[in-house]
Amino acid sequence: MTSTAVLPSSVSPVVGVQRRPLAA
Repeated sequence: MTSTAVLPSSVSPVVGVQRRPLAA
């Protein structure tokens, strides 16, 4: 799951949007 957070939102828009607020 950590790798998904590192990947750009373009690759995983759904994961990127949900990971960005959590990481921030």
